[in-house]
Amino acid sequence: MTNISNITFPQGSQDAFGRLRVSQVTTQSDFKVIVDKLPLLIDEVISGGSSTLNIPEVDMTVTANAQYVIRQTKNRFIYQSGKSQQLYWTFRNFESSTNCTKRVGYYSSSTTAPYTATLDGFFLDSTAGVITAQVWNNGTQVASVARSNWTDPLDGTGNSELNIDFDLNTIIMADFEWLGYGRINYYLVSQGQFFLFLALDFTNGSTRLDSNLEWQTINASFVDTYMRSSNQPLRWEIRGTGATSNTFTVTCATVGSEGYINRIGSQYSIDTGNTGIGINSTTTSYVIKAFRKTNNLSIILTDSLDFLSISNDNLFYQLLLNPTINGGALTFNTVTNTSIEQATGNGTLNTTGGFVLNSGYIKANQKAFITTSNLIKAGQSIAGIYDTVVLAVTPLSTNANVLVSINLNEIT
Repeated sequence: MTNISNITFPQGSQDAFGRLRVSQVTTQSDFKVIVDKLPLLIDEVISGGSSTLNIPEVDMTVTANAQYVIRQTKNRFIYQSGKSQQLYWTFRNFESSTNCTKRVGYYSSSTTAPYTATLDGFFLDSTAGVITAQVWNNGTQVASVARSNWTDPLDGTGNSELNIDFDLNTIIMADFEWLGYGRINYYLVSQGQFFLFLALDFTNGSTRLDSNLEWQTINASFVDTYMRSSNQPLRWEIRGTGATSNTFTVTCATVGSEGYINRIGSQYSIDTGNTGIGINSTTTSYVIKAFRKTNNLSIILTDSLDFLSISNDNLFYQLLLNPTINGGALTFNTVTNTSIEQATGNGTLNTTGGFVLNSGYIKANQKAFITTSNLIKAGQSIAGIYDTVVLAVTPLSTNANVLVSINLNEIT
């Protein structure tokens, strides 16, 4: 029998669980700024600095102490236990950081300015020209490894012999396993290859893989999960720490699961019950149902919409993201055992504006079932403000009456 125990594979050929990469990656999100700054997908906070779109890049600039610019995805990304999560970022102007700090990674913070507390996740940090890889659990730093102590410092002395200037065009890939514990691998992508520059392991203490490919303890007292949640946003930031004039340029990013994402979340519905909502004016978009999240650790997918027109009227419906509510305020109530709260219209509350996620027409005296899917989902701003999703209906003749349900899938 042939002995294949000594077969080796190129760096990057195995995922965070050590499996050979043969699965097709399920892309969860793709961020390219080739039209605009993706305001429906990425939130932005600017305090004294500036954020300028130079297609296909965004220049984040600070010019004084305490200024900052943060860009963060409005949604977090589904991590399913046992599957490697794969992340890519492209950026430049990262290494030069006189009197400023630049960060790029998979992490979150507190929702109050200046958004520096309770860091959770992992990122690369460039402060005063020194680059470190940092891992945080809900405000506690679990690991911080300076570039000089990476498996490959990428300064010409490592196994790759590459000497990388992070101010030039840079592609970073990271993959991780998280069963509470697990491993994070960081790769430089160059010349069509993956170069492992740091591996961190968070089982039986916190360790790093050194240049001799031996594990070295970096936090012997570590006894917790290495980040509080595996569902994190992508985030980029720059902060002035003194007199400065500095820019961090971000280009593209993507998140993928190494394998199919099973729809194993909780499925439930919100509805109007057995009492129809009367809607009278053919020029008014009436609120029928609405929901918003109560935390940002879960992902809420709108699976389908179900309508019943119980009057002899045709209807036009819109599923809206963050419309203006007129005629009063929505009254939200918590939906037990879920991560949302819901509100119901009263025949007076109506909408203007908002982004249309889905729309269509319902025939008089007909029941309609509409499936829906959208990359844009109910998310949260950096400041902790949750998106509101509203199902609004306009009657095409007067004195209509309608029943609806929204079927949701919640994945944590």
